[in-house]
Amino acid sequence: MEKHSNFLVKLGAKASDGVGSAQDIVAFSYACSHMGCPLVGRYRAEHKMVGPCTCHFSTFDLAKNGTLIIGQATQSLPQMILELDAGAIFATGVTGLVYGYRDNLDGGTAVAVR
Repeated sequence: MEKHSNFLVKLGAKASDGVGSAQDIVAFSYACSHMGCPLVGRYRAEHKMVGPCTCHFSTFDLAKNGTLIIGQATQSLPQMILELDAGAIFATGVTGLVYGYRDNLDGGTAVAVR
């Protein structure tokens, strides 16, 4: 997904589908799943959550696969599927549909979706 922003965060506590030795590294879309509004600069480390969304106040739990905590969204925040290789982190797919896209395709090739 070209020109789409995501963020990578080390939560400091085990997360669903987290990678790394502590299973605490996760990545998510910067675009809210409700209407694509930005979540930039809205990470709250003490609660392991991001939000509220700048448009409709949706807030998501990053330790639990981006599950909606409160707000207008009806879907979890799209989470990047991460893999480690020789100490480097790679995104190999995405769970959920990123706002503004019809499907999770990369140049016509399907990206892993759970």
